[in-house]
Amino acid sequence: MAELDRTGSGWGTRWAERENKRRRRAYEDAVEAWCLRGIRLLRLRAAAEELPAEPAADLPVDLTHDEVVLAVQPDAELVDVEDGHADLPTPELAVIPVQRTRRTARLPEGVRVTDAGTAVVTDRRVILHGREGDREWTYAELSGLAHHPAAPITLLHSFDGGPVAGLRVPLDAAARFRLRLTMAYADFIGQRRVVLARLDEAVDANRRSRPPAPVVVTAEHAPARARLAHPAIIAAAVALIALPAYAMTADSAGPEGPRGALDGGTPITRGTEPGTETPPSAAPTTGPSVPGTAPSRAPDPDVTSGEPGPGTADPEASQPIPVPGLIDPAPGPTGSPGMPSPIPADRCGAPANPYGYNYCGGTLVHEPAPDVCRWFTCVEGFWQGRGYLTVCEDGRLGMVGGPSGRCPERAGRKEPVYVYQPAS
Repeated sequence: MAELDRTGSGWGTRWAERENKRRRRAYEDAVEAWCLRGIRLLRLRAAAEELPAEPAADLPVDLTHDEVVLAVQPDAELVDVEDGHADLPTPELAVIPVQRTRRTARLPEGVRVTDAGTAVVTDRRVILHGREGDREWTYAELSGLAHHPAAPITLLHSFDGGPVAGLRVPLDAAARFRLRLTMAYADFIGQRRVVLARLDEAVDANRRSRPPAPVVVTAEHAPARARLAHPAIIAAAVALIALPAYAMTADSAGPEGPRGALDGGTPITRGTEPGTETPPSAAPTTGPSVPGTAPSRAPDPDVTSGEPGPGTADPEASQPIPVPGLIDPAPGPTGSPGMPSPIPADRCGAPANPYGYNYCGGTLVHEPAPDVCRWFTCVEGFWQGRGYLTVCEDGRLGMVGGPSGRCPERAGRKEPVYVYQPAS
């Protein structure tokens, strides 16, 4: 059994245990990726010290008598770059490992494959023996190499300013191919030490970038929404069961009884606070409209269908509506308008308010108080909403139905809002 936190419920302790496990798993994954990156960099640095020559026999290209083959890569592809794509990498004298992501296998925008074959890297040039013929780039005509960080593509930039082309190799062979090609080009232009220095910098930077250990959280760090993780399911189920029953009792009450009154129970006057119900003799009832008399307010909405109900208010009991909308507003608090009255209940993260509105439990709020948006932040078009109050994922207040006044799609519906009911 989890140790109780200061709230006495244990929900904060359970949240802290789950959060610490999640942070630990994320930390272990980050450390593993960091170690693998460091190993790859160290291997590249060691391989850059010496480039062994490859056998030159049975190659599909013609070589000069003293030309040294440094790499042979089958399954290479020739790629051409369309003009106007400035987001591609620029030439740099460095070996950049490919960052493996979900988009690694895709071609970057503006790059297309035009041929395929075997790529040969020598100490003087790089050649592609393709199906459409041979394509070669001598190091003397190249202005630089550009390795793509998220794709196994190396772009070959030339001094003549012509269209940029390059080679794409299989992902598993990209590190070796890039190293051999870069070192061959650097040796040709006399800049080997620059490439080695860049590799040393990369190794040192990775060594200093070890992921920090996660911060351990306790029950005191638990957000209020964590308390509703499990009760949310129960509250939603209760709401789904209660709504049909509420609609049936409202329809069966007839014009002589107030809407929503239970058989044999004490009807509650609209707008009264819980615990101050008006007895039947003093409660204004709804009934058919008097011929020739205009109704004092818009019909009440039906909470199940969203359509206005058939009843209208008694003209003698009509009150001005301070906020436009389809929802019958309740009167304001009887206490001081500037300070909410004390409510002996935990609000579970709900703002302080004089109506007992909370996120813990109680009765669903079908008719919000007219100044509810003074205590809560309401969604746009709140007063055109229908149904019952709900708190959105971003903390704003909305209704469950209606053409507007609901939680936006991106905010999502979080939990119902309840009204506090004191124990009898």
